[in-house]
Amino acid sequence: VAAAPDGEPRGYTYGAVILAEGDLTPAAIQEVLRGIRFTGWIAPPRDGWIVVLGDPGDAVIADGRRGVIEVAAELASRSAGGVLAVRVREDRQLGLVAWRAGDELGRYCSDPSREPEADQEVLDQPVGVELADSLAEVWGRWDAADKLTELLEEELDPDSVFESERLRSVLRLLGLPAWIMASGAL
Repeated sequence: VAAAPDGEPRGYTYGAVILAEGDLTPAAIQEVLRGIRFTGWIAPPRDGWIVVLGDPGDAVIADGRRGVIEVAAELASRSAGGVLAVRVREDRQLGLVAWRAGDELGRYCSDPSREPEADQEVLDQPVGVELADSLAEVWGRWDAADKLTELLEEELDPDSVFESERLRSVLRLLGLPAWIMASGAL
């Protein structure tokens, strides 16, 4: 955990791509990632999922100044199933982007005011909460749609709750691997 200019500790920054095992073979994933000069890791398939982890703390993890979302889009363009990009910035901002069969379903950002290029007029309320329904549908968790919506629209107190905690709840509701939150400490 790095320190902010005022000496206060910052939270973790990390990103991951989650794909259903079988949509793309590990060899096909490696080929795509090698082709874009990806820096990070591919976790071994487990419990039906393949997780691609970007180098923690790095905004750019592939050529062409691509971050985790652009890497996920590249993989999604070749996948017939669901793909989810997850990005946490200093544990104060959660970003989610989902695709199905290469089509982007939507984007969620818990606090747009924390974007690096955001000015003072950008609001800090969550944007893209409607993605919750698509997430529930793509991952076959229709019964979780209402809880996901509530979770994504909630404004968290940044002094007492980290976005990794929200992410853990999202991943559990969707039945996705929650261990990716530890990747910020790699």
